[in-house]
Amino acid sequence: MCRYLGMVGRYAAAQLYAARALAIDEGRAHQHNQTVATHLGDLAELLEAQGDYAAARPLYERALAICVARLGADHPTTNTIRSKLAALDQPHPTRE
Repeated sequence: MCRYLGMVGRYAAAQLYAARALAIDEGRAHQHNQTVATHLGDLAELLEAQGDYAAARPLYERALAICVARLGADHPTTNTIRSKLAALDQPHPTRE
């Protein structure tokens, strides 16, 4: 649901869903669970799409740490998160 809402530009609603999903999974699952990493990445993507790069960074970093621990340093999902984190440091047309 949060991905769809984000795709149609309803970032505030998407962010609420993503934050709620993260809170639920953190409450019932181990904090280093792959599902938690997925929700962290979803929330980070929403924040990044809204230009809140500072808030997105620690979420991507935490997701990356979980992915490295659970999936390994060379797993495709780990590499995707690593790329998204690295992209935060790149010039972007919408950044001033």
